[in-house]
Amino acid sequence: MAAVVSKRCRHLTNLRSNIFIDVAHFIEGTSVNTLEELVRTNVSAVEAVKRILPHSNQSQNTLNRLGIRFYLRDESIDIVRSVDKAMTTRKVVKAEFVIITEIPSDMARNGRRFLSYFNACPGAFAGLTSLHVESVALGLSDIPDVLRTCHKLESLSLLNCDSGHGTVLALEHPQLTDLQLCSCNTVELRWLPKLAQVACSTWVPSQDDRCPLLFGHVPLLRSVKLSTAAYVTYPVLLLSKLLADCTMLSELCIGFDSHRIWIQPEGPAQLAPLLQNLRIVTLDNIFEECDLTWTLFLLRAAPLLKTLQIKFMFMILQVSSHECTPLPNEMLRTFICEKENIKWEPSDFKHNHLAVLEIHGFEGGNKFMGYIRRVMEAAVNLEVIILNDELCEHCGFRSTTGYPRTKKERDIIRKQINEGSSSATSRDVQFCEMSLEGHKKIID
Repeated sequence: MAAVVSKRCRHLTNLRSNIFIDVAHFIEGTSVNTLEELVRTNVSAVEAVKRILPHSNQSQNTLNRLGIRFYLRDESIDIVRSVDKAMTTRKVVKAEFVIITEIPSDMARNGRRFLSYFNACPGAFAGLTSLHVESVALGLSDIPDVLRTCHKLESLSLLNCDSGHGTVLALEHPQLTDLQLCSCNTVELRWLPKLAQVACSTWVPSQDDRCPLLFGHVPLLRSVKLSTAAYVTYPVLLLSKLLADCTMLSELCIGFDSHRIWIQPEGPAQLAPLLQNLRIVTLDNIFEECDLTWTLFLLRAAPLLKTLQIKFMFMILQVSSHECTPLPNEMLRTFICEKENIKWEPSDFKHNHLAVLEIHGFEGGNKFMGYIRRVMEAAVNLEVIILNDELCEHCGFRSTTGYPRTKKERDIIRKQINEGSSSATSRDVQFCEMSLEGHKKIID
């Protein structure tokens, strides 16, 4: 075991001031398939930390970055102890724990084990600037204790964490700037004076129709990202209620991970006070057959909006030559609701600041062309229209149908867009291919 650990971590000891140890680096093969393999992998990570931390960077007293990803198991206490000791002997500028679980369903046991780490080595947690925890149940008094001790924390990620059924998780912290929430109950952002961005996904709906996020004192909050599958039992939400008291947003991203649009269009009277500073809107994972006219309610309510991005769900099940299918058909039928379109017709309005319209998963056809013309009619100063192709983020499969692949097809689309405009000024229409890394390449 020691020889294996030494061989795999030899390169880390040469790094003078940056150390990152990931339990995944010790997997013998492509994945962990049994509990025995998981234990062996985690023990290797523990031994690596114990071997590296006491001897690394001996010539200097500062670690610029220390990051460790490990399983929430009994033997991992030695990782926390090693970090606790390192915190007392040297300056650690950035320190990160990514704590993953072996049994996500046993949240109570995971919570007790996490608190055993915390109580045994508070110094390790006091030096953290980033913390990811998953599948942990903590008492209502435990959360404030942890956050008070982690006084340097800048980034916090909670996956499937709560304080009991129906409870509201209240967060207060003077330094936190980035918050990631997934599969949690309602979270109250009670006092987070430096919070700049929050992402909340796949939340657990409350029985009393509470919103997934409650905004308190968040004066610097500029970016909110919300995404959920919104199954049949999920209530439709009003942005005017969800974003209440949150008036300084500059970026809003809303994701639809099923065939249901879970927000209700509203008029500018309700939304304009909240969206008055919005600059970027992204609507992600809209199902292919969904009408797009309803999206204009956001454009109408955000007078300073500069960029509108529309991203379509990659239709894996409709591509016979594509074998990358994360969910089989039967599971989709069982858990994901029927396609639920949304109808909303805006009255005529003009928008003076929208400069960029970007569509991911564009196809030539009446739906897309009609929508682009509607946006052009409203956005009198629109400058650029970016049309991206469709790419499977899992395997890189690129659909060969629908998107204009030849220059002749692209020229026809470009001509149709500009000829359909009432403006005398031609818009710059760009066609782009996406990469798995999310980069865009302009092809025409």
